[in-house]
Amino acid sequence: MHMQLPGTIKFNQNPKKEGEVSNLTAAKLKINGKEAATIGSMVTTCNDMGMQNNSTVIAVPWE
Repeated sequence: MHMQLPGTIKFNQNPKKEGEVSNLTAAKLKINGKEAATIGSMVTTCNDMGMQNNSTVIAVPWE
């Protein structure tokens, strides 16, 4: 989920809320035989400037 910072400019197109983990995965932690994303893993996301490796996996409390 992408949360826009207060006071920043708006996107020309709304984010798709999708991304692909691109690096910093945990080689020793595997799910279905694939390296798993952990807190700090980098994510490639699409924004107004195109696909960029500019997002990070974080933990968000869920109630």
